[in-house]
Amino acid sequence: MSEPSRGRIGILGHGIGALACAHYVARAGLRPVLLANGPLGAAIGRRFRASGCDYDCFHVPLRASDTALCGLLAELGLLHRVAWRSTGTGFYASDASGLLQSRRARVQWAFRAWIDRSQRAEATSERFSAGHAVQLVRSPAHKHGYLQGGYRTLVHALEASIEAHGGQILEDLRLHSVDADGRGGSVEWEGGSRHFDALISTLPISDLAKLSSGSVLGSLPFAQETTPSAEVSVALLNRRALALPYVTTPLQDVAGRLEIHHAAALVPGQERGALHPVYVTHRCESHGGTYQATDATLVARALELLRQLEPGWSERDIGQAEVFRAPHVDLTLSREEREISSGRRVGNTRLLLCAASRPYVRRASVDTSVMLARETVSQLVRSS
Repeated sequence: MSEPSRGRIGILGHGIGALACAHYVARAGLRPVLLANGPLGAAIGRRFRASGCDYDCFHVPLRASDTALCGLLAELGLLHRVAWRSTGTGFYASDASGLLQSRRARVQWAFRAWIDRSQRAEATSERFSAGHAVQLVRSPAHKHGYLQGGYRTLVHALEASIEAHGGQILEDLRLHSVDADGRGGSVEWEGGSRHFDALISTLPISDLAKLSSGSVLGSLPFAQETTPSAEVSVALLNRRALALPYVTTPLQDVAGRLEIHHAAALVPGQERGALHPVYVTHRCESHGGTYQATDATLVARALELLRQLEPGWSERDIGQAEVFRAPHVDLTLSREEREISSGRRVGNTRLLLCAASRPYVRRASVDTSVMLARETVSQLVRSS
C-alpha cells in the first residue's frame, strides 16, 4: 500500500466489530469495503415489534466501564441518547440444600457470602440455610445504560458514517475464499470477487480457516478444541410492573449459565410502552439441550423462574413471549491475550485479525468489539 489515503481495505464480518472497523478505517483516510456475510449488526442488532413498540431480541446493557463503546458513541453523536440508571442486582436459589452439592455452587455460595459481608446485601425472604427455599439476595446497585432505539441505532449510525466517508457496504454475501500475501488480499464470494490492499477479518478464526488456504491457513493462530458457545434469549413482556432487581443471577441452574434482566428497570418508558420486558438469557453450548429445546419448553422454564422470583405473579400477566437464538456468541479475552491478538497479522500477509484466538463467553461484548476494532485499525495504519 503506497499511500494510506488511496488504500482500499476489505473487512470481513457483519457484526458491530466489523462495522466499527470500517468506521475507523474510513476515519483514517482509507477506503473500507465491508463484506458482510450476514445481516448488519448480527444478533445484537435484531429487534421485534409488539404492542406498537420495538424491543431488543437480545438485551445487552452498557456499563460505565465501557470506555471504548462510549468513545465511539460520542464520535457518532449518540452519547446523549444513552439512558443511565442506577440498577439493582441480586442472586437467587430455589433450593439451598442442593446449592452446596457441587464445587461450582460452593464457590458461588462463598461469593454471595462475601457480597453479604462487604456490601450489606439484604434478602427479601429467608437467609441461606440447608433445606430452605431462598428467594432472592440483593446487592447494592450498579450503573447501567440503555441506548435508545437499541443497538440498531448504533448499526444505522455506523452505516451512515462509513458511507459518508466514501466507504462501501456489500451485504449478505456468501463468502467462498480468502487469500492474502505481502502485497494485499483477495476475497471471492458468490457472484463476485475483489482485490484489496489489505484485509481485516472479524470472523471467528475457525470460520476464517474454512475460507482460507495456503500460507494464510498455515499461519492462523488456532485455539485448542473448545465447545461452541451459543445464547438463547427468552423475552417476556409483562403487563404489570415487577419488583425484581435489574440483574438476577441464579446460583443454582442446570441449563448452563443463566441470567435474568428486568429490562423495564433500565429501558425508558417511551421505549417500551405499557409493557415491562424481562429477558431470561441462557449461555449454553450450541449443540446442547438448552439450545435445541423447543420454544414452548424454554418459555415454560422462564415462566417458572418468574413465578418463583415474583410473589403473586401469574402467567396471565404475560402479554407476549418470544424466543431468539444466536448460534455463536462473541469472544472476549484477558488483557494479556488482547495485546497479543488485536491487530495481529497472519504470517507475512496483509491480512489482520480483529478477533481473539481463544474463545470465552463475552460479558461486555460491544465494548470489546469496539476496542479490538480501534486497535486493529491503528495497527493497520502504522504498518502502512
